[in-house]
Amino acid sequence: MDAKKRILATLVGFVVFFLLGWLFYGFLLMGFYAENAGSATNVMRAETDMVWWALIVGNVFRRISSCTSSASGLTSPRLAVVFLQA
Repeated sequence: MDAKKRILATLVGFVVFFLLGWLFYGFLLMGFYAENAGSATNVMRAETDMVWWALIVGNVFRRISSCTSSASGLTSPRLAVVFLQA
């Protein structure tokens, strides 16, 4: 019975927080955010401006080193071997 209560509480909490977020950020503060966007407008890059090679190289290095965090990525010996062979 404890698991059912926990699952139900999780689902109810998700719905409540989702609706509260919509109420505050999407409804009540919408005008405030529109007026105070500042320099954060039109900052999306077009697909042609993306640096695809950097994304691909980053993913390849992540797969090679099998890192789970930034710290383990910096200390990964396999990644060091890749850099030394290049």
